[in-house]
Amino acid sequence: MESDLVPAVAEAAMKVLVTGASGFIGSRLCRRLVADGHSVVAVMRPRAGDVRYPPGDVIYAHLPYGIPPSAFEGVEAIVHCAGTTMGQDEAESLAVNVETTRVLAAIAHCLPGFRRLIYVSSQSAHEGSVSIYGRTKLRGEEVLRASGVPCAIVRPGLVFGPGSEGLFARMRATVDRLPVLPLLGGGK
Repeated sequence: MESDLVPAVAEAAMKVLVTGASGFIGSRLCRRLVADGHSVVAVMRPRAGDVRYPPGDVIYAHLPYGIPPSAFEGVEAIVHCAGTTMGQDEAESLAVNVETTRVLAAIAHCLPGFRRLIYVSSQSAHEGSVSIYGRTKLRGEEVLRASGVPCAIVRPGLVFGPGSEGLFARMRATVDRLPVLPLLGGGK
């Protein structure tokens, strides 16, 4: 009976390219994909310092145009986790959140056996967004919807977990230092 399951599991395994693979969501996604038997191409920006190396074939690239064509060989799914969240200007946000989405969708059209492009957007992606991040994530969604590529768009809320990075960790550190808890938006 066990040997009957092996071919089914092997058939389900895919090659997945993940942008933002060293980020909070991307690094955890890469570990999960590998644990589930998938092959991962982990795309991350070249940078110095303390960097988590996700499992899989690590590709260093500047987005939107720096991913080498060889990285896409055999890729059946793309998860676009890369995004600019703070400290970047509008040009960088447009490049990563909008133009990279356009480039990935165009490449996906040419990949034999391609199944789906998953775009990790944000709850701040809406018409009334006051942040560059939210506005460019919304534009990335629009690009993907118009591309005709099989896709899914996810809008995670406040993401948190072990570690000292991300918005939640910064909020927790601020609360730990303050004698009072600020009531954002007047509590409404």
